[in-house]
Amino acid sequence: MKKFLPCTAFLSILGLASLAPQTALADDNWQAPTVDAGKSVWIEWPSNYEVGLATNATATITIADDTYTLTADDYTLMAMWNDLLVAYPADIAEYEEGTTVTFVMAAAAYELYCDGNPVETQDLNLEWSYVPSASEGGDDTGGDDSDLRPVEYTFTYADRVVTFASLDFGMFKESYTYATLTKGEEEVATIEASNIKEGYIEDPETNLLIVTIPEDVTLDEGDYTLTVPKDAFLAYDYYYWADAQPTDLVATFTITATGINTIAAEKAATNDVYTTTGICILRNASANQINQLPKGIYIIGGKKIRK
Repeated sequence: MKKFLPCTAFLSILGLASLAPQTALADDNWQAPTVDAGKSVWIEWPSNYEVGLATNATATITIADDTYTLTADDYTLMAMWNDLLVAYPADIAEYEEGTTVTFVMAAAAYELYCDGNPVETQDLNLEWSYVPSASEGGDDTGGDDSDLRPVEYTFTYADRVVTFASLDFGMFKESYTYATLTKGEEEVATIEASNIKEGYIEDPETNLLIVTIPEDVTLDEGDYTLTVPKDAFLAYDYYYWADAQPTDLVATFTITATGINTIAAEKAATNDVYTTTGICILRNASANQINQLPKGIYIIGGKKIRK
């Protein structure tokens, strides 16, 4: 059962905070982690442990004769409560399912706490079997997903921005996350991870995926469909604290002859934006205008939103 990224762990990824007060390290609580390997890989300590990444932390994976470097900057290495989450890099070659993967991480690259007390870390040298991202299977661990709920979501479109929203599921981008844009049966563009970001409502839950269609993609008059494939992102069910059943995220919208954008079955939503002190700073703001706001906490559509 997977868990979510608490605020302290998120700050630790950024090198801005530690998970607990600094006291003398002890190695008597050291415990080697277990590995839950699938399309993404979870390196897990017991539930009373917390793990964080040191600033500029790196690790490597070796598959066959190829070695790849993992970092927090490209989302291939993340600390999430008592787990390290490893995602395969976007440029990874194709390997046969079952190929041995060797993971190496220096003790100085991470922090570990047991019941809030710092633990002296050790070098990690772990192995697991490779599962291709395009392989058949359920959740990101490749296991049975018959008892899992599918992701339930809404979407809006405005000014070349598609926002998928869900209050029940956390949605996290992978290093290889992508979206496809089609017009009828014709594929118009593949949108890469650099144009996809996460959003936050009611911190610390991550429940938005925001896809920006690049300016060099021409949007002529017609009906469009934007799809984030189910294997191209991570989703977790907040209610059950478990992986979500894989579900493609699909948004449809129309570009009219006058250049007015509409969403199928509903118009693109606009909202007034307020500061937390109740001052209105934007009236009828589009999703694109909201995305351009500086980082901070705002009241949008009656909900507190952290950018």
